[in-house]
This record gives sequence, structure tokens and C-alpha cells, in this order.
Amino acid sequence: SKSAMVDDPSWMLVSAAGAAAVWLCINLLPSTYKRTWPKDAMEELPGATKLPYITEREAKEANEIDELMWTGMAAKMGIAETQNDIKGHPHWGKTTGILRGSLDITSVERLPKALQAGLFATNASYRCLSRLNTIFDEAKGVVVPRLATKLDYSTEVKNYYSATGSAKEVDLLFVGGIAGGDNTFPFQSTRVLVQLNSLAIPGLQTLWMIVMPKHWPTLIFTLGRFLGSIAQYKKEGLDKSPMGLHYYSLGPYKCGEGVVKYMLRPKAGQGLMPEPFKVDKNMVESMRQSVQDHFASGKDAVFDLLLQVATFESIPTPKAGQPCKSVMATEMCELAWDERTAPYIKVGELRYPASSNVEIVDVQGVGPALQFNAWNTPDENRPLGNVFRTRRVVHGEHAKWRVTNQF
Repeated sequence: SKSAMVDDPSWMLVSAAGAAAVWLCINLLPSTYKRTWPKDAMEELPGATKLPYITEREAKEANEIDELMWTGMAAKMGIAETQNDIKGHPHWGKTTGILRGSLDITSVERLPKALQAGLFATNASYRCLSRLNTIFDEAKGVVVPRLATKLDYSTEVKNYYSATGSAKEVDLLFVGGIAGGDNTFPFQSTRVLVQLNSLAIPGLQTLWMIVMPKHWPTLIFTLGRFLGSIAQYKKEGLDKSPMGLHYYSLGPYKCGEGVVKYMLRPKAGQGLMPEPFKVDKNMVESMRQSVQDHFASGKDAVFDLLLQVATFESIPTPKAGQPCKSVMATEMCELAWDERTAPYIKVGELRYPASSNVEIVDVQGVGPALQFNAWNTPDENRPLGNVFRTRRVVHGEHAKWRVTNQF
């Protein structure tokens, strides 16, 4: 009876023990946020020699991408139907300026013959329009400079925003970083992005993640790398204007028969500030003014375009549970390649003439919409890896919302 249960508290101990047993069993199962690999990803294909082979694995990603878009990025980026004030969402970023210039591919012969394909098939010059942008959240101390460049390309390539499905445009996306630092993307996979979004948007999924220790290693590792990259920029990057930063691709790209990463290296001495930026509400405007001042002085802004070519020697030895080196090179965007065995190779120059950028225009909120997607590129130079495949979808939905509600 009820009174008997009250008099005998043993039922509470049994219930607590049962709950603890269930909790323990669940934690013995693999974490839903930890990426796993099929058996055929663990061994190199026969005949693999110097360059890692191209491999892409899309299985089981559809649900993860859907979850990321509609339960995570929706509230953060404005993809949902609710028309939020987009300037209140830090991930949208704040435009520092729109720059006009050119990308000159000058030294494709420095690449292995097997990699001379697509954008790097031949030396050529392309007009470009670039958007300098900063993810900025003063309350959390997050500062992430970005640069997106749209090339006026010579031939039609796949385009995710064109009504015809193709356009004479190539998009290159970069994130600001520090030379010699860890400039890899800190998030391992779509699963990790979903995990972090459950923190940004509290709910039952947040509680599920916090009370289950099996999820903690992934969370601690990812947050540590992300916060570490922010701290690195604050320590060594605040004395440089956007014109003085190095910029890195967010992951690996196919390049003919090889795998590469991109880097933009500023001209020596370019963009050094007399005093470091202050991380306050005026920071983005101060960055914008520093770019305006650079061009007002009559100086061009010049960056070398460099490619890092993956080799087996440059990829770390796989740890227990990790796939073979070829899969690591294409799928693990957070992986740093050893520059001693895979040095960056200069193949071109990105130049923004002072005469073309007398006034730094901000087209945010003004048509036509300037839309970027890393997948707007020749197939020979397409992005690789789980996170880039997620971006292909998320960036498309992101752009669709902006065109519908902002422009």
C-alpha cells in the first residue's frame, strides 16, 4: 500500500539503483557525437603511393545536416521562418567592406602535374569581388575575421544559387589566422556542430548531453580547440588590420588528383596597426576604418596565394579508431598537415588596388545579394570532407533566407 511504501524507503533505493544502472549502460554505448568509421576506411587502397587518394563518405549524413539546420543554425543564423533581427545574430558576421581586385594565377608549374587542374590548370588572371566579414560577439569575446572572394571565371561551373545551376563564378572562402598557429577548423564533423548548437539553444538535447559523461570528451576537445583559436587571435592578431592577417581555407579541397589546403599570406609589413584593436562594441567599425585608411594612404593590399599539397608523410599516424591517412586527409578538416613535409607553394597573387577601393562599400542589406558557397567551383577543385558537405546545404539555406528576408 501507499503507506507501506512511505514506511519502507527501500523502494526508493531500488528505483535509484535501477536509474543508475540504466544511466551507466547508456554511457557504455558510443557517444552519438563521436564520429565512427566503417571498416573499409581503415586501410589504404592498393597502389596508393605518394599522394592520398580522393575519398568522400556521405553515408548517414542527411539526418545530421537536417538536424543542424533546423534545430541548431535555425535560431542562430535566421534560417527559420521567423524574421529575427539578423544583426543580432553574431554568426551572420558584420561586413568590414566589399573590395575589388584581381587574382593572378602565376605559377601552376610549381604544382605536381597531377594537380594542375581546374582553377590551377593554367596561369591566368581573374577579376574578383571580396567580402571582408567578422563574426563578433562582444559578450562572449568571440572575434573571427573572414574573407570570401568571388572570381569572374572564364568558363561556366556548377553554381548553387544560379537559376540555371551554373555560372562563370568561382568562390573561395577563408578564415583569418596567425602564421605558425593552429589554423585548422576546430569542429571535427556535423555531429560536433549539432552538439555545440545544443548548448547555444538550450533544450532536452542540452540536458541529455550534459548529464551523459560519454559526450564530455568530444565537447571538451572541441571547445578547447575553438576557444584556443580565439585566444590565439587575441594574443597575436589584434595588432593587425584585416589587411595584415593570414587567411586559411576551412578544410581540404580536391586539386586534380591530389588534396590541398589554401592560404593567403599578406605582403611583408602590410596591415600593421600602431595600437592593437580593443575587443569592444566599436571593434568591427575600427577594423573597417583601418581598411579604409590603408587604401586612403595610396597603398594596394597584396596577398600571396599558396597551396599546401597533402602527402602521406605530412599526415599524422592514425590513432586507435582513426581511419587510414587518405581518409584522414580528405575527411578530417581539423587535422594539421606537417609543413616540413608538405610546405606551402606559392601559385598566385591576390591584389586589391588602392585606386579601386577608395571607398569601402558595405552592401549588407542592399541588393543584389552577394552570395558565396565553397561548392561554387570547378569539380576538379571541389571541397572535401563531412563539414564541407554540410556547408553545401547550410550555406544554401542561409543564402535563401537572406535573399528572401534581407534584400
